[in-house]
Amino acid sequence: MRVAIIGGGVSGLACARALASENEVVVFDKGRGFGGRLSTRRVQTSSGNDLAFNHGAPKIETGVAGAFHEMITGAVQCDAARWLGDSTAAGTPTMNALVAWMGRGLDPRFGVRVARLERDAQGERLWDDAGTDLGTFDRVVVTAPAPQASELVKDRAPELLASLERIAYAPAWVSLVTLPPSSAPADGPFECDGDVLSTNTGSGRAWVLRATAGWSAAHLED
Repeated sequence: MRVAIIGGGVSGLACARALASENEVVVFDKGRGFGGRLSTRRVQTSSGNDLAFNHGAPKIETGVAGAFHEMITGAVQCDAARWLGDSTAAGTPTMNALVAWMGRGLDPRFGVRVARLERDAQGERLWDDAGTDLGTFDRVVVTAPAPQASELVKDRAPELLASLERIAYAPAWVSLVTLPPSSAPADGPFECDGDVLSTNTGSGRAWVLRATAGWSAAHLED
């Protein structure tokens, strides 16, 4: 079959890899590359140093067995990920290195925001937000976040809306902090205020500070 997968994050890429051996698979993503919630931003300082900030999810849960765990094991063997525990992993050297490894050999369409799905005589037809016809497919898999997925399926598959509308998201403010060389702490987390900061990750000069969900919700519009 010809399959369109909307979303180039972990879910979309895991699905694409599972299907690609026996099907023609195309992955659509509105970003400039694979990533989704495993996001890494690179910043060049005034002194010319390149710093990397893993500002998306700091880790992924794989389960202790199954196809997804086996796939991440393969990424670890290829030095695209490292184990943090028996069922927890992170990309290496950055989080988006993992999704880059997962996307090898696939057929991506970056910078494309799928805005509409419709059924016609040829199959499932996709359109972007500029009205461009993206082609027809036998099946479409939507791995975008629930608010975006709701917009896509409301006309084509309205029976899915009730399930999508039950999904709630917790906000999280994230700060990317560059420290001067003289004050950069050693590798490893430093102490957090549990009412404001939930975690901090980084090394040397580049650190990511993640606020708690409660603090983020209280200050979301500040």
